[in-house]
Amino acid sequence: MSIIRKYILVIIILSGVLLRIFISFRSVFNNGYVNFPGTDSYYRAYQLKEWLIKCDIGIETLEPFIVFLPPLISGLTIYLVYLISKRLFGIQAGLISALAIAVFPGEYFARSVLGALDHHVFEVLITTVAALCFIYIFTEKRLTWRVFIYASVVLSCLFVYGITWTGASMLFSGNLGSLFSSGYSNTLGTTSEAVSALYSVNYWPGLEILLCIFCSFILWRQGYDWQRYLVITWAIFMSAATIWQVRFDYYLIVPISILAGYVGWDYFRKETLILVRFIVLAAFIVIMLPVYNARINSDFNTPSKSWNDGLLWLRENTHTNSVILAWWDYGYWIKYKAERIPYITPSQEPEKVKTVAELFLSCDYGVNDIPAGYVIVDYKSAYFYGRVMASWAGLDYNDIEIDRTLVRQLYDGNYVPGYRVVYNNSELIIFYIEEEGL
Repeated sequence: MSIIRKYILVIIILSGVLLRIFISFRSVFNNGYVNFPGTDSYYRAYQLKEWLIKCDIGIETLEPFIVFLPPLISGLTIYLVYLISKRLFGIQAGLISALAIAVFPGEYFARSVLGALDHHVFEVLITTVAALCFIYIFTEKRLTWRVFIYASVVLSCLFVYGITWTGASMLFSGNLGSLFSSGYSNTLGTTSEAVSALYSVNYWPGLEILLCIFCSFILWRQGYDWQRYLVITWAIFMSAATIWQVRFDYYLIVPISILAGYVGWDYFRKETLILVRFIVLAAFIVIMLPVYNARINSDFNTPSKSWNDGLLWLRENTHTNSVILAWWDYGYWIKYKAERIPYITPSQEPEKVKTVAELFLSCDYGVNDIPAGYVIVDYKSAYFYGRVMASWAGLDYNDIEIDRTLVRQLYDGNYVPGYRVVYNNSELIIFYIEEEGL
């Protein structure tokens, strides 16, 4: 590998890492608080916090450094994708593959930005390591000690992956039917990552699937080669998973990038007009820009300053055993930042979520059997999550007198017996439930 190509690879990796840092930097470091993008990141942060407490280490001092882990892990994954593509199709294809995974703004990009502490970026890393070693095994010309090392790494990665995510065994066994049906219900669509790529508000996963079909067709037309068929099978399998649930796009990015590397280099090394090459590159940039613009202007579902202030108030002014009632999206925020007990979180049993949804949408304010001491309502709970709550409660949203519901009455400042305001800022209101089981 020439020195120039090494510099190009380093620039690609650094660009991918810095891009992920830049995109969410404003949301992560916000008004003196350190935030984590997404809901599930706070669950992982809480687990880490509990472990650090056992080691007599405070996580607050480490927060500004921990948030850089996902972009750094993505940088390592970019390099692994380069190695796979290089091994199969050559150095030039490897560089294009590395560039693809570094800049494609899909689900993997969103889950590897600054502060995204959920396990998905680690899943992609260990599965890519397994794929690399698997390919190394079958590209070795004879049986050597390296083959046994590669095989050991593959088995170790699959074991770690299996304990990282409960659906791993079904995914690797190809049992997509069991995988998808295991968690399917009429409320599945209320989780944005569980919708089909065909209905996702982000069009990029759909474009990746189309790119997969296009690249796979080109490779198939070029004749039989086990490397080509391996990548095609890998990409088609993950495309099928992404069509069902958009979350699997973060796995699809690896085979798509490898396919794009091969097809891209095969296209550019031909006697193609420079103008045509420029048009193709410009088209990709134009298609990606709206997605990047949405990412830049997104708050990455991080707590605002008002939410951080409210959670800090809870931590400083309530008993450590207080149970806090809020919509389930905020459960991990309460658990990590307020250090209090959320009544529901995204990982709890559906019956609890259904109970809270029924309470918030009820027009009868005299019944409350939920053992909580405080209630938090914000604008999203009152004006944005109504249809989601209705889905959980098994109600038709159009049949609900939404202006008379408990959550709307509380947020709008109307008096509701048994709920006393103890904290109020520009975004959320905290109520003390004066009598449990009111």
